[in-house]
Amino acid sequence: MLDINVTIKGDKIVLEGLGRFTRSLPGAVKKGLKEVVRGVHPEALKFLSGPGRKSNVGYRMKRTVKMQDGNFDISRSKKKIASRGQSSSLDARPGAFPVPRLTGHLARMLDFLDPGQSKSAEGHSFTAGALEAAVFDSAEYADIIHEGRGSSAKFGERPFLTDALESFNRGDKIKQIIEDKINDAMRGSGL
Repeated sequence: MLDINVTIKGDKIVLEGLGRFTRSLPGAVKKGLKEVVRGVHPEALKFLSGPGRKSNVGYRMKRTVKMQDGNFDISRSKKKIASRGQSSSLDARPGAFPVPRLTGHLARMLDFLDPGQSKSAEGHSFTAGALEAAVFDSAEYADIIHEGRGSSAKFGERPFLTDALESFNRGDKIKQIIEDKINDAMRGSGL
């Protein structure tokens, strides 16, 4: 068991006790961070996948079978129809959590960075340092929903990133992943 401490502070993970390993086994720490960020990202998507709108449009398929010159000809057509018993209102109440998925934009803008990687999206630039990893949402209103500010103030905080970190870290999973990668590297190098 290594002497690593993992603390979640808001929407950040702080790893302490890695100093000597970051100098001697930086590749192992990077591998651990990559695995963590690839685990937190799908957890965050779960918190952005609440029920959205009901469809008020349906389709009716029609098949036509004709016989010409002893051969059967099958054709299909699709006709747009209004569905009965459905409205265009929200299936979930506004402010629900997980965040209702109306257009999918918030979920599409959720992304992650491996150590040392940079990305630009929606006019913002995101960078992770050499021994950092990040999960971020570049939708212009992501912070408003996460922090419960502005137009989302009446609904309160819906901290999808913080909740994803905490959900993924159940049972000190982050610490275990980092320790496993470091132990694998030490065994592989004969330490």
